[in-house]
Amino acid sequence: RSSANGQSTGVTSWLKTQAGVWTPYTIELGANIAMDIAPIVGMKPSVQVSSSALLVNPGQQVILNGRGASIFVWNADNGSVVNYTGPQLIVNPIQTTTYITTGSGLDLCNNTASTTIFVSGDVVGVEEEPIESQIKLYPNPGKALTVQIQNSKTGMVKIALQSITGQVHHSNTLQKSTDQLEYPLNVSELPAGMYIISVEQAGRTVHRKWIKQ
Repeated sequence: RSSANGQSTGVTSWLKTQAGVWTPYTIELGANIAMDIAPIVGMKPSVQVSSSALLVNPGQQVILNGRGASIFVWNADNGSVVNYTGPQLIVNPIQTTTYITTGSGLDLCNNTASTTIFVSGDVVGVEEEPIESQIKLYPNPGKALTVQIQNSKTGMVKIALQSITGQVHHSNTLQKSTDQLEYPLNVSELPAGMYIISVEQAGRTVHRKWIKQ
């Protein structure tokens, strides 16, 4: 039952005040047992992916873990993984690969997440002269960025900048006609953090980590 002022009268203990008025025990102690309770509803969970490494050598083991769902199905953009089921995926990529997991079993906000594992010295063709040591990023870390390529090869060079989640912020193809190519990138609007610089030259792609301050 409740009284006219909305306070509960369905109590088992009462106290008599100094004025001789009987009041519910909980109200006398400063608590009203007829409180309105408003539920706080949070956002629905989203599927997330974490990885043990983002930049690896060819064949190096990487452990991927899914969170936010009860059932996970994994796939890879190059077909190396197809509909693998489980919360954890262990891979040994030999080339840069994006892994996608789709979650189910819960009411989710976003049911898909992905991560890209970059493979250093990613071979996409036959290359006689390795170019890993011929590519420099400076300053690193820094607030500005210049990519320097120092070798005798000429021809087309593709330079790309990606976030660690695989989002491409910059991509350009240049003509290299001298032994040294220096290419400044406009990174002034990028938030601080780690990025991956990819340089493709003469059929070979090299990835480098760069830290934006």
